Amino acid sequence: MKVNVLGSGATSPSSRRACASYLVDEKYLFDIGPGSYMNLMKAGLDQNMINAVFISHLHGDHVYDLGVFLWGMATRERKEKLLVYGPKGIAALISHVLSDANTPVSFLKFDIETVEVSAGDTIHGGSVQTAMGEHAAYDLIYRMGDFCYTGDTRPVLATATLAKGCKMLLHESSFPARLEKEAHTYWHSTSVDAARIAAMADVENLILVHISPVQEVNAAEMLEEAKENFHGRVMLASDLAEFLF
Repeated sequence: MKVNVLGSGATSPSSRRACASYLVDEKYLFDIGPGSYMNLMKAGLDQNMINAVFISHLHGDHVYDLGVFLWGMATRERKEKLLVYGPKGIAALISHVLSDANTPVSFLKFDIETVEVSAGDTIHGGSVQTAMGEHAAYDLIYRMGDFCYTGDTRPVLATATLAKGCKMLLHESSFPARLEKEAHTYWHSTSVDAARIAAMADVENLILVHISPVQEVNAAEMLEEAKENFHGRVMLASDLAEFLF
């Protein structure tokens, strides 16, 4: 499997990071945050190769490039159906994205099939399993093969259970450990939280994601403290990075 990082940031894009978006095997897109489409273009990847989008939750930094991707696919003459999975409300979101921007469905020459997902569902022909994170919005954790992605969540046992034995866990790491109280208050995880979940899950590789513009100055600190608490391989995601496993 291959993971292309289209957005490693959080809250809003910075000069270095778009918001959350991860492309697996050039076919499966996990979250679709602002700035991610531009990074897809920079990476020389083809949006029309994507056959399924998996949305973790309906916060703006995880969905705001949805319209951009749809327009990009339309202008590049996509014909194949696009599957979009997400929590309750995902179908309404797509409808609003189109109608609020005065875009008739006929502008899209391809069909969109939306599938509303609940935690514990097995989807996409049995190839993707889900669990529930603990966030201010309903958050889905996804596992596809040896890849697991948390979306936004406090540290929860459900992640460790779902990710058990994975080769790669992308776990949100919004704050350094010294800001644990703030992280948990705002329904997020620290780098140490991510490392401890990775250790519980016995994964091979931990990728720290969801680095906000405010916390970018602490990124090196977060990486080091994660390494101190997890003895597998730990990496800090950056835009346009590519991971093979």
